[in-house]
Parts: sequence; C-alpha cells; structure tokens
Amino acid sequence: MSALCIHFKELSKLLDEKNDKYERIYKTNRDVTQKCKKIIFALQRIPGLEEEETKSIMKVSANEFRDIEQTLLRYIAMELKDGDKYQFLNAYTAGIQEYVEALTFYHFLLNEKILSHSEVQNRKTDPEELILCVPIPAKEYILGLGDLTGELMRFCIKSLSVGNYTMCYKICDILRHFNSGFMSLGYISSKELYHKTFVLKSTLAKVEEACYSFAAKEIGTTSGNVGYSSYRNGSRRWNLVIKIKLNLQAFYFSFQKLLQFHH
Repeated sequence: MSALCIHFKELSKLLDEKNDKYERIYKTNRDVTQKCKKIIFALQRIPGLEEEETKSIMKVSANEFRDIEQTLLRYIAMELKDGDKYQFLNAYTAGIQEYVEALTFYHFLLNEKILSHSEVQNRKTDPEELILCVPIPAKEYILGLGDLTGELMRFCIKSLSVGNYTMCYKICDILRHFNSGFMSLGYISSKELYHKTFVLKSTLAKVEEACYSFAAKEIGTTSGNVGYSSYRNGSRRWNLVIKIKLNLQAFYFSFQKLLQFHH
C-alpha cells in the first residue's frame, strides 16, 4: 500500500472520529434543551400558586440545574477537553442558549436579578478541574437573554391575570433595559440576533400595553391610584404616561363627535 493511501486512511479515520464526537455532543445538547424547557415550563406555573408550592418548584428546579451541570454539561466539557472547544460550537449552541434562558429566568424569580455572562460561565466550571468547562461565547449568552424576554412576557401576563401587578411593572422596566441594551449593539451580522431584537420590540409593546390597560382601569375605579405608586418609592412616571394616553383618547373621541356634529 502506497504512502498516499495510508495518509488518506488516517485522514478518513480522523474525519470519522470528528463526526462521531459531533453526534455525541449533539445528542447531549438535545437532552440539555429538553431538561431546560421542562424547568421553564415548571417556573411558568408559579403565578397564582401558594408560597409552599412556589418554594417546592424552585427547589426542584435548583436540583435539575445541578443535574444538568454535573452530568450533561460536564459530559460535553469532557468531549471538548482535548481539542478546539469552538470547533463543535454548532453542536451544542442550542442547548447553551436554552440553559442561559432557563438559568437567568430562575434567578430572576429567585432574587429579581439577571445573571451576568461571567456568573453563568462560572457555574459550569468544575471546582476540582478549573480547565474543565463548557465555553459560553458572548453571542450565545446574548441570544439566551433574547429568549428570556419572551418568558418574562408570558410570566408578566400570567402575573397580571392573578393580580400581581408589581411584578408586571418590574418586568416591563427590565424589558425596557433589555431593549435599550440590544439596540445599543448597533449593526451585527447575525440573523439570529436581528430576529430576536425584532421580537423583543413586539414583546415589550405587549407588556407595556398590558400594564397601560390595567393602569387605565385603575384610574377609572380608584380615582387615579394606579398601584404603581407603591413601586419605586412612589414614582409617578406611570401615572403621567397613563394620563397622557387618556387625554389623547379623550381628544380623539371629542374630535370624532365634532365631525359627527358638523355632518
């Protein structure tokens, strides 16, 4: 057998090994995605539940995250240990984004805080082997936050339906910060990021409209006490926005009546 044939067989073996590793990582990535989706689904059940039920869901979710980090993500890290960690990024990017979404959603409900990129990355660093960790590029972290905004919107609507208005206003403020942050990125050649930025605008509009509608109803039933006064140490910004909106609506109806009168 010629040296060229031997060389091609070696390359073929390396290619097969690479493809096999990609498949193993991809299958584990799907397991990460499924488990994270189950956590998010469980967390979305919290609005309207009793305190004990809420604590139980949060505890189970914490255990699920520990299992994901110590088994699935650890397995991916071991597969990436002896090579270029970013070579197989496409095999596990979906799972990482879902993990970021679920983890940040959990911590927001736990302490009303959005985890930073470094805080998410450090959770997956093995305490015994600091080298063994799954890399989370900034792009995957940002895309995960983009998905988080949709879950916050759904949680806001559910909270509004059970009378937790303070949470709705907090989520609205957070989504505004997200929108400002995404817009400040400027032009980035990423179809995914562009799509998530576009969806975020729609998400923010839905949440604002829901908060506006509730505040407008409160004005009609409680003589101007919209409930937001107890939030942010008596801030009157929402009251002002609602009054402006109602004044515009009153002007519109008056204008319509004026047209009918002239006709």
